Amino acid sequence: MRTLLAVVLEQSGAQAAYLLFARGDALSLAARASVGEHGVDATLLPSQPLGPASTQVPAAIVRHVLRTREPVRLDDAAASPTFAGDPYVAARKPRSVLCLPLVRQHQVVALLYLENDLTTGVFTPNDSARSSCWPPRPPSPSTTPAWCSASEPHAPPPKRPSGGPPSWPRPAPCCRSPSIGSRR
Repeated sequence: MRTLLAVVLEQSGAQAAYLLFARGDALSLAARASVGEHGVDATLLPSQPLGPASTQVPAAIVRHVLRTREPVRLDDAAASPTFAGDPYVAARKPRSVLCLPLVRQHQVVALLYLENDLTTGVFTPNDSARSSCWPPRPPSPSTTPAWCSASEPHAPPPKRPSGGPPSWPRPAPCCRSPSIGSRR
């Protein structure tokens, strides 16, 4: 998890990243990472339930993402009429915020919360497009995979040769994110 958060920070432009695990409607803070003088500092945390007036992450934002299963991207969270009243947002005044649901079998299992306190507009709509396949959509009668949000149908994945090693199904071209190094 430390490596994951370190890579996310390096590639996204965020100053801080938090990973929260979801169980039903309950959230717990699992890990955090931040950029400091000596690089990225990532810490795994003991399971810490998240209360409604959390001072560790903005409870209003993460609960909204958990409830709606939709990402939240704010260019200036402190100026957001929806979330400015959150105790965390009011105290810390984060500028750019991106919170993404991580979905498995149509259930939110975790949230990734990113913030930058210095600059507005760090997380562009293009960053959200990289996650346009999330959360997975319910299966449709067409051949479009459930994890893809593309409107055109896809060919079914190629069958693996008998006796060959199992392979992970590869996403359709619309769902492949750009290479990691292309961000900045």
